Amino acid sequence: MSCCLFLSTSVATYFYWVQEQWHESKVFAKIEAGAFESFENQIKFTVQDKAVLPEGYEWEEEGREFTHKGMFYDIISIKKIETGWLITAASGGMDYVRYRNIGGKEYEVEYNILFTSGGTAGSGDYLFTLPGGLQFDFTAPGQIAYTGVSGYNAMKYRLSSAFGDLIVSGFHSSSEAIPYNATQFRIMNNNWGTNTWLMHGPSNYAMSDGTYGMKMTFKFKAL
Repeated sequence: MSCCLFLSTSVATYFYWVQEQWHESKVFAKIEAGAFESFENQIKFTVQDKAVLPEGYEWEEEGREFTHKGMFYDIISIKKIETGWLITAASGGMDYVRYRNIGGKEYEVEYNILFTSGGTAGSGDYLFTLPGGLQFDFTAPGQIAYTGVSGYNAMKYRLSSAFGDLIVSGFHSSSEAIPYNATQFRIMNNNWGTNTWLMHGPSNYAMSDGTYGMKMTFKFKAL
């Protein structure tokens, strides 16, 4: 399974939100996002000053979230164009990925996926892709690609700042993020019943369950 995201922006100091869109590939337990034009709840407008919204719009948190006609909208992108600043936003949902630059090549990402209906479990360990075309810098201390099996040894390769949760059918488990390659990571969680660590996949919090949920946040150094 692969979580693929695309986001283009020149204002890296803000959080950018990517609303998730499900395609027929969900049948294969693949998550894709970024087809912004197809969202019915998306709006776009141009302003001269990116900090000043048009009449009828009001910031809840400047550069990140605003209200319009009683609805909350999350910023997807703020792009400089010839006539000013083009702001793209979508009304809030339960599924999103957001990221921000926190200085230099350091980034913070947050994933939030909550199903309302089940898909197909797929096969193999689930892989999640970094947003915005970002890549892990494996020359940075504490960032090492690991493609081996789950367990105690795998914990040595987890991102130290990672913290997450897996939820399914009334069960919950704390989880960690482990880089798999330059653009993807796996999730490993603790099985409290047997005190073992397992890779997230079809036999461990499968995405075929309609109550599936995944939350993950971590910081890392990008190329």
